[in-house]
Amino acid sequence: GKKYLCAYYVSQDEIDTTELKKYLVDILPHYMIPNYFVAIDNLPLTFNHKVDRKSLPEPNLKDIHIATKYVKPSTKIEKELCSIFKTCLSISKIGIENDIFDLAIVIFIILCYIKYSQKINLQI
Repeated sequence: GKKYLCAYYVSQDEIDTTELKKYLVDILPHYMIPNYFVAIDNLPLTFNHKVDRKSLPEPNLKDIHIATKYVKPSTKIEKELCSIFKTCLSISKIGIENDIFDLAIVIFIILCYIKYSQKINLQI
């Protein structure tokens, strides 16, 4: 499968993952920036009190906190494009500021985009 880097975090407060990602970009090399940020209730620990990585949940695109603030689409084209990506990625909330590559888009999804674009007669 495709390799990715996922950051799991526990917080009582809402975390602005956009700001977190901006901070990390300033201090880490690009290849160390997580693709996904996933909020969890608590970190699973082994008997030796180390993080039990095998017990961490697999990232699910529907549950992932996309590292971009939501900006609602306003024009007809923006709404249609966001609708296409919501359908292709099975994510309930995609705005115009989301970076589709941060959403782990792959060839299949691009093909899905083309299919839906043709369905609504959108020239790409």
